[in-house]
Amino acid sequence: MIWRYLDPRSMAVTLALTAMLLAAAIQLTSRAIGSRNLGLSFSSRGLAMAALGFMFVMHRGAGPVWLGPTVGNGCILIGTGLMLAGTQQRLGRPIPWRLLLAIWVVGIGVGIWFGAIEPHLHIRVFLLSFLLFLEAVWLTRLAWTEKRAPYRTGMRLMSAFGVVFAALMGTRMLSAALDLNVETGQPTLLSAITVLVGGMSLITANLGLIYISTGDLKKRLEHSATHDSLTGLLNRQGLRQWLNTLPPNSMIALAMVDLDHLKLINDRLGHAVGDRTIQRLADLLESVCTDTCKAVRMGGEEFVLLDADPRAVQVTEGAERVASAQFVACIEALRQALMRQEEAPQTSLSAGLSAGTVLGFEANLRVADARLYEAKRRGRNIVVVS
Repeated sequence: MIWRYLDPRSMAVTLALTAMLLAAAIQLTSRAIGSRNLGLSFSSRGLAMAALGFMFVMHRGAGPVWLGPTVGNGCILIGTGLMLAGTQQRLGRPIPWRLLLAIWVVGIGVGIWFGAIEPHLHIRVFLLSFLLFLEAVWLTRLAWTEKRAPYRTGMRLMSAFGVVFAALMGTRMLSAALDLNVETGQPTLLSAITVLVGGMSLITANLGLIYISTGDLKKRLEHSATHDSLTGLLNRQGLRQWLNTLPPNSMIALAMVDLDHLKLINDRLGHAVGDRTIQRLADLLESVCTDTCKAVRMGGEEFVLLDADPRAVQVTEGAERVASAQFVACIEALRQALMRQEEAPQTSLSAGLSAGTVLGFEANLRVADARLYEAKRRGRNIVVVS
């Protein structure tokens, strides 16, 4: 039979080293591209530790008969726990460190007690497999809750790892309960299949992390394409995408906002100070943003604030759409807030307002731009409504 030539120990080393190298590559690549994906570090380190433990388990006999499986299962237990921690963090949930620490302490205690102090192979295997089974089921259910499109495929692969790992641990629990030979490195068909499935599940989990890292990079690229790099506000492309999500006949109020005398600030104090001045205004604009109100940096010192809330637009008796008193008050409050800021250099803003529909956005923008120039002509630091 061909499986007689498949040495479980050699297979375990090959698969474990492959998984460890993949985990290390994910860690290094994520750092190189500056990945902001929370939890990726915990998960990749956990996978590497689990792979190391897998190797230890399969190389029992190098010392006391209980030492390799105890150290190996301890590494797998901690590694799977770190993968759980990474998944929790990735989902924006608090990491239950106390519960994980309790599981680790119990697992290591079981390995030492039923390995060295009161040796009992089947009890040790059953209890350790039970703890690993719990972690695997927990990981499976947790990873399956991921709803965000960039990360869903990667998290599904993490769930697949959890399912396979839980099945392996369930089989070990059943074997231990039936007093079967549960720890053997002999080249049997069962041991070869177990090692192959276990090792491939570790590689599958690594592929899941690769998908997650790729999803993170894709999300960052999409963000950079639609957001201004200096202020973090929407750029023109992001503005177009947001407008496309609104019904064409939706009413919008918009303000064309421009920093006064920014060129003078750049010439006298340098562009770094000018950039900081732009960021100060961007922060103020962002502070009033909601789901229906967006701030956009159009370029240089020019910004647009759009509000699709019906209360931001007022319809006159002649059916003309104008910015409501509420929207005008918001822009005026921003103007005053900028003047009150104590950070040097002191600056001000000018703004021109208009209102209309999403379909007529370009025309409304031209009207607001004309009113902005009127504000500049009047001496700056003023909001022109009409």
